Amino acid sequence: MPDSGASFVRGQARDGGPRKTVPPFPPHSGVRRWTVVGNLNWTRSLAWRGASVQALAIESACGEIELKTSMAELCFLLRCRHHDVDIELANTCWKAPHEPRLAYVIPGGRQITQRVNLIEDAQILKIGFEHEFLLRAAGLSHARSFELAPKLGYDDPLSWQLAVSIYEECKNNAPGGRQFIETGATLLAMQLVRQCIAYSGEINARWRGGLAPTALRRACDFMMNNLSREVSIVDVARLVGLSAGHFATVFQQSVGCSPHAWLRRERILSAQTLLHDRSLSLHAVALQVGYANQSAFGVCFKKQTGFTPAAWRRRHVFDSIPVDVERHACESRRERRLPAPCLSSAGL
Repeated sequence: MPDSGASFVRGQARDGGPRKTVPPFPPHSGVRRWTVVGNLNWTRSLAWRGASVQALAIESACGEIELKTSMAELCFLLRCRHHDVDIELANTCWKAPHEPRLAYVIPGGRQITQRVNLIEDAQILKIGFEHEFLLRAAGLSHARSFELAPKLGYDDPLSWQLAVSIYEECKNNAPGGRQFIETGATLLAMQLVRQCIAYSGEINARWRGGLAPTALRRACDFMMNNLSREVSIVDVARLVGLSAGHFATVFQQSVGCSPHAWLRRERILSAQTLLHDRSLSLHAVALQVGYANQSAFGVCFKKQTGFTPAAWRRRHVFDSIPVDVERHACESRRERRLPAPCLSSAGL
């Protein structure tokens, strides 16, 4: 169960009972200096090979933290009644906007200083990823060198959906929740690499003859932002200045599958996230991920996962049985081995 009801000064409880550690940051954070004072409602930390997760609910806090992360860190301020925070990273001082939510990405090995003038009624999720974990999640295990670019103001919609789901699992501590959290973190790692990687020359060499990383990111972003409608390969190709046929060829060289297969996989992954919202009907989920009707959605969903949407929801949501990470990995590997289908200009 999450630790709850404690106040903290320099990480130690002062609630009148036995002293216990209430860490405001997961172990990978490498705290060097910490002068935070405040009240912590509850916290829960999980760690497994290559990654860690910590969820916190803070009643109020203020102070200063200086740390150097050993892992890359993705931090979400999911909800906050009030906050006044300054973040200093790579000789750049950033004033957090006074918004109810925000997120940022810190590469591993970077020093960061956070000046918390005041934060109240906050829900925070911190996820740490080792270098090798990110490479495996993104299918870049062949690469020997890459750089994760810092980003202050990370606003990827799919990542936010995953972060909210992971936080709720940490809070509820339901049966099977740990496996769900690990699965969600793996999907977050994949999305983080897609959004924030600055590819080195060695990785560019892997994609020689394919799309340049900036063009690939632009094409993928366009398709992700238009999941709810029909996406034409002509429109995507025009976005990066190529013909439809040439774009299909170089996209396949870059990511190992056709644009059609990539988009289908992303639609099903987004659908799985939406299926956790019990208020959404299967028809509504189908429309949000770009299928004209529930029947077509069901056929594609079963082909990708082995379950109908209704059966998947019963198994993974209502019965709290988590998604099988290895199964998704195997499906992705099989999909990357498939030859690129011939795509027409009519749409994906």
